[in-house]
Amino acid sequence: MEFCAKLPAYIPFAMLFLFSYTFLLRMPSEALPAVSGGDGAAVAQSYLASGSNSVVCINGESLVLYLQKRKNKPQGSKLARKCTCAKAPGSCVYHLIGQLVKDTPVGERLFGSLKAGGAHARWEPFSVQGSVSLLMFQKWCTRCD
Repeated sequence: MEFCAKLPAYIPFAMLFLFSYTFLLRMPSEALPAVSGGDGAAVAQSYLASGSNSVVCINGESLVLYLQKRKNKPQGSKLARKCTCAKAPGSCVYHLIGQLVKDTPVGERLFGSLKAGGAHARWEPFSVQGSVSLLMFQKWCTRCD
């Protein structure tokens, strides 16, 4: 996130990219529609039952993402990520996205009104002649403070 310290307008996009990268999500269908499930699996399950495709909650020492449908798994998935502060505090999804989950009202979208087109446009700092340099982005996402 240190890249965004000088560019605060990029913070929501950096959070979205960190979330997508860490959970290996499809941005338009899995990451962008993610809603806050607050502190617990029961709330997350109720939002999945009501039709949300992606629900993120904090469950003890893990950030848990429940997906109604996941790529080639029609029965959905439960993905969990733990704290990585010991290795990479600047990109610890448990603390960075976990704080976003806490700050977002239960049932509301984590990334507000961001749309896929606008998010893709923000890849510009990582672009090499119009194509994304995944290595550059990965290096930025996993940089230690």
